[in-house]
Amino acid sequence: MYEDIFFYYENILSLTIGVSDKFSVLPVMPVLFK
Repeated sequence: MYEDIFFYYENILSLTIGVSDKFSVLPVMPVLFK
């Protein structure tokens, strides 16, 4: 389970860096800790 979350976060993080650092990370955080 945690591996899936880490893998998901890693993918989002790589996409975030490609698009826009701060504005893309903020919406992701509540999803992970929901």
